[in-house]
Amino acid sequence: MLLVVLGMMGIFQGCTTEQIASIVNPEKQIKITITVSPVREEGDSLILKDKVDVSITVAGGEGLEVGEVSAYVDDLDKPLALGFAGNDTWVGQWDTNDGRFPNGQYVLAAVLKAQDGKLYSNSKIFEIENELGGPVVRITAPRTNTEIIGAVDIVAEASVEKGNISKVEFYLDNQLKTSLTEAPFQYSWNTLEYSDKNYTWKVLAYDNEGGIATDSILVKVNNNLVPTVDLTAPLAGETLSGIKTLKADASAKNGKSILKAEFYGKGKLLGTASAMPYTLAWDTTKEVNGIYDLFAKAYDSGGKQADSFLKQVMVENIVVPEDAKPVIEVFSPQEGAEGLSGEIKITGKVTDDKALNKVELLMDGALIKTYNINQAKIFDLDYTVFGNTSQSMAALSQINPAAEEYPEVKWEKINKTFEQLNMYIHVPKGMVKTEKKPLLVVMHGCLQTAADYEYDTQWDGLSDLHKFYVLHVENPSGVGYNQCFDWYSSTANSGNGSAKGVRDMIAEMKTRYNVDESKVYLTGVSAGAALAVILMANYPDQFAGGALMASIPFKGYVGSAFSCLSYIQNCTNKTPSQWAALMPKSPGKYPKIIEFHGTSDSYVNPCYQNELIEQWTQAQGADQTADVSEKLKGHDFKEYHHSDGRVLAATVTLNGMAHGIAVDPNGTGEDKGGKICKVSGP
Repeated sequence: MLLVVLGMMGIFQGCTTEQIASIVNPEKQIKITITVSPVREEGDSLILKDKVDVSITVAGGEGLEVGEVSAYVDDLDKPLALGFAGNDTWVGQWDTNDGRFPNGQYVLAAVLKAQDGKLYSNSKIFEIENELGGPVVRITAPRTNTEIIGAVDIVAEASVEKGNISKVEFYLDNQLKTSLTEAPFQYSWNTLEYSDKNYTWKVLAYDNEGGIATDSILVKVNNNLVPTVDLTAPLAGETLSGIKTLKADASAKNGKSILKAEFYGKGKLLGTASAMPYTLAWDTTKEVNGIYDLFAKAYDSGGKQADSFLKQVMVENIVVPEDAKPVIEVFSPQEGAEGLSGEIKITGKVTDDKALNKVELLMDGALIKTYNINQAKIFDLDYTVFGNTSQSMAALSQINPAAEEYPEVKWEKINKTFEQLNMYIHVPKGMVKTEKKPLLVVMHGCLQTAADYEYDTQWDGLSDLHKFYVLHVENPSGVGYNQCFDWYSSTANSGNGSAKGVRDMIAEMKTRYNVDESKVYLTGVSAGAALAVILMANYPDQFAGGALMASIPFKGYVGSAFSCLSYIQNCTNKTPSQWAALMPKSPGKYPKIIEFHGTSDSYVNPCYQNELIEQWTQAQGADQTADVSEKLKGHDFKEYHHSDGRVLAATVTLNGMAHGIAVDPNGTGEDKGGKICKVSGP
């Protein structure tokens, strides 16, 4: 499933909640039991109110050395205070009526951290039903104890069940920074204007009855490690043509110096400036007309780097068709011919759409013949040389030189940081440097590594066969929870965080290889698929399409990690217009997608396949009636078109399939692919 707490949710078929940890790590057979009292049971619901006692007991796990046990409500940064009570039991109290928890459903999670750093977890779902009272407020981003660099949004959610929220105030170390009377409740904080130290943010929410609620977080500003850089020209929203000067202001910290500043547009390196002023003359006539996200990257002498904020500009030049280059064809001798000696005839044809001036013939790099041509469009080459095999082969290689190729890369980690994500690449043999080739970006599900997902899907093997680059994105252990990509936070949904990390990786790929920018594709399962949707929604001009497995619509849920449980398991049904309104542009133009979803998926509700299609088609001004509907290997295939004939989306509904990857390791011929269909994590 997409939830960041796979190991916490008791939703495996045939298993009770308390058995989840043993499934996460069966060799340890760890059982984590959560007990809450007092609790009122109504059918399948566990109802809480006011203050309740919480008890966490750990059993099993032979040889396990417990580091710490924690309990969280919906958010990893909202822990309950627990104390060790002996007999492998930890106890604490949860005040459900402290102004942070409006009535509704919550996940109480217990997390055991072993001495070796591994995590084991379990959870239970509760309903809070307190008497209608005052407002509630929670700071949803950033998390408490987060280390912050550069600019960040302080985001809060405030609500009241009776009445209205009159205002929300943001305080930094008890100094009022802003007061807002309507959502969204957030404050943009540029930490570059502050010293490196710990800060406390406090948010107060007021209702129209005089009620007050508060929440606070502790964060650490640490800008001292990285340089600062600002893209000062051009201006955001400017329309560019011809040659335009890009300018960046950059400065280093701790006595270091700036080594260089790089300029990027659409994720591609445009050029580098190694001395002040950091400027670049950008010839926009060599670019495709359209919208460009520009940013600058500064490198200091201490090995640190930093990016500027993005600026979106429009490139708009008058397009003049270029004169096509001459086309050279060599008919004889054949490339690779052996045993040539004596009289060797070289024949071929040179053509041009306008007029040829001259044709030169070289052997071993030396000019042996020049033909001066009087404005002809076609020239027939017919020349005889005398020599041994090596000379003839050299002559041939000079006429039709072998193209230089990139070295083959089976599996390589790029040793840079990309918003805490890891980057692995695969480059097949035979990738010619002068030829543009597609790029596939692959994103795994929870509790998986990039290597796990590659083994399951075997994308690299298809890359070797069909010649495209592969970029494997990995959310490493210790980042987020259970190695899940962040698809649920407001940061991610705005195209930052994990989404920015992926875009930075793509930019890195473009600096290393000749990537066809018109053929960058995304694929992923569950959390990886959800991140792919975020990328295509926010940056539609940068991707050609996406193959999604067990995905969800864009921005259907924005909030905390644990609270997304009920969203992904239970169908949130909206009208096509409501879904489209969540997209950055509606109407707009978005990459084409295909979504695979199993009808027996118990982690991500299968209904989201239809909801995603409603969103993707409505946002592009199309209806929701399938233009193609047929059986595909016994499964339901549908295709949705725009009125102009463009294919917008397609679905494959896999009958009887659970949460997993759309591969068939047991198939035959072209139907066989991948190694493992079922995934171990969301």
